[in-house]
Amino acid sequence: MEDNRIPENGTPGYVTLHLRGAFRVGNKITARLALDNLTDELVLEHGSGFYRPGFSATSSLDVSLSLNRALVSLRKTLRKSLRKNGCHLEGVPRFIQ
Repeated sequence: MEDNRIPENGTPGYVTLHLRGAFRVGNKITARLALDNLTDELVLEHGSGFYRPGFSATSSLDVSLSLNRALVSLRKTLRKSLRKNGCHLEGVPRFIQ
């Protein structure tokens, strides 16, 4: 079957080189860097008819937020409100108790 997206002798092979790393900045912060296709190789995805972009760089910063303090405060407020209004803690979700 003929397909104009695939070259006559098939899709040429290729090798690409990528470099990825992460560095912990603090207790809750991680910086990441990705360098893709370091050799800037021209890459044809099989059957797509399109060449992939050459070299690219991506960076990100991951921040881990803790909701524990907020949940403890909310739990104390809810418990105080329930007791003030004469409610018992039976049937209340476990994370509130």
